Amino acid sequence: MRLNEFKKELRSRIAIMPEGEIRKAIDFYRELVLDNIDSGKTEEEAIRALGDIDTIAGKILSEYSSNFVKKRKIDKVLIIILLIFAAPILFGIAGALFGVLLSIAVVLLVCFLLGYIFVAAGVVGLLFSIIGFVNVAPFLLDLGMSFGIIGIGILFIILSHMVLGSIRRNLPGARRNIARKLGRGKRTYE
Repeated sequence: MRLNEFKKELRSRIAIMPEGEIRKAIDFYRELVLDNIDSGKTEEEAIRALGDIDTIAGKILSEYSSNFVKKRKIDKVLIIILLIFAAPILFGIAGALFGVLLSIAVVLLVCFLLGYIFVAAGVVGLLFSIIGFVNVAPFLLDLGMSFGIIGIGILFIILSHMVLGSIRRNLPGARRNIARKLGRGKRTYE
């Protein structure tokens, strides 16, 4: 068997490995053959001295798989160590995110309640201006202020309903997208 044939046969038997690992293994055995040739053997004798090609391929594959398993165990240990050291930062980020979401919820609730408070205050002001009608100018001023406060209250109510409605409509889709990105939930392939 010639060196090129040996390399081609070896490559076909270890083809399940990554290309870089295949090149390393073939280069290693090519160097062994060249060393044997330098020591006075013919190319065929040097290749025969290596042994059966199936045995060589089996040895290469077993070494690769044992190295792969060791690397995977090391990767898991590194991930655990990283999570231990990153936990304070991750908890801080999670707490900050919770605080931001809680403050948004409180602001929306306050806007919602302010809308009804403004409408109620405007109606009460309107009633007081009608009951306490003495002169036209103060009455018109009170009337305008009452309607302005009612209008601001209605705006708060409308805006808070719009924001809450938008959140309610988009939240299920956002949950699905997050679940899909995390690898859970139904997947749709279009």
